[in-house]
Amino acid sequence: MESGNPFTYIFKDRDWWIRWLGGIGWWLLFFFVFVVIAITVVLPIAISAATTPRMFLHPAAIAVLVGGAIAGLLVLLVLDVIFGSIFYGYLTRLVANIAEGREVPLPRWFEDFGHMIWWGFLASIIILVWSLPAIFFRAASSVGTHYSLSPSGTIETHGTAAGDAFAILALLWQLFVVFILPVFFTRYAVTKRFGAAFQLGEIFRMVGNNFGKYALVFLLEIVAAIIAIAGVIVIGIGVLFTAMYAVFVIAGLWGFSYRDVLTKAGQPLPAGGTVPPTMPIPPAQPTQPTPPSEPVPPTEPQQPSEPTPPTGPAPGEPTPPNEQQPPSEPQPPGDNNPSAA
Repeated sequence: MESGNPFTYIFKDRDWWIRWLGGIGWWLLFFFVFVVIAITVVLPIAISAATTPRMFLHPAAIAVLVGGAIAGLLVLLVLDVIFGSIFYGYLTRLVANIAEGREVPLPRWFEDFGHMIWWGFLASIIILVWSLPAIFFRAASSVGTHYSLSPSGTIETHGTAAGDAFAILALLWQLFVVFILPVFFTRYAVTKRFGAAFQLGEIFRMVGNNFGKYALVFLLEIVAAIIAIAGVIVIGIGVLFTAMYAVFVIAGLWGFSYRDVLTKAGQPLPAGGTVPPTMPIPPAQPTQPTPPSEPVPPTEPQQPSEPTPPTGPAPGEPTPPNEQQPPSEPQPPGDNNPSAA
């Protein structure tokens, strides 16, 4: 995985062993409650059936047997829903953190516990819905199947061709769901939306565009399952430790593969609320920078005009007297008398 190593990322958190032991504690608690119910409900009925088999031929005994079996199954179903919701809720949060680029620190088991149980409950319903075709094929494969007692005392199963065909279909569908499980589970984990796990077009497009990536995830999931089983073979009860480690590895495979797909498509990582579209979005074309305008040269300062010399006398000088017009010459007498002519 280009985004991270699903086998070693948990060790980057200095408190990884606390999260590891927390998961083991939940499994031990579930196992303890399961054993208590089995001892108090199932075991007495089994002992009675073995010691007094004729008692169960009575209708009242049969009713008690059936009622006890149904009650026990309902209790186990409720326990499975509760503990399954806790487990799937933690897995949902862990996968979402890894897909968003926050693989460390590992989420705490009791952090936002109410939401974690609700998310886990929805995740279990999602997986159940995707598994319904396989359940239908399994039920159809039992139609026509009959059982007989062999001479050696063992029960032999006799199937039909149609039943075998339905059994093969059930197996193929289970393999198909396991193959695409990393896609629809991670889409649900990063959005917390129930419908995101059933957007078939986007899911199949993502798988088709990255088939090699998810084929590698499928193979590495098998490796994680082998690691989990190795705990039984090597140290027995150590399966609790190896199985919890396998859960962290599978979460890393799903989260890191989702990040690789987004990185390959040139898309940003989800931010805990949106699933980006599967098809890559072309980057926006950069705008051409506007060339800077030419600087305007500064205007030359205007030369001060020369002062106009004063027309009057300079201050302190006496004002010259006005020049008098020379008197006109007197006209001779009689020139203006017309009668003299």
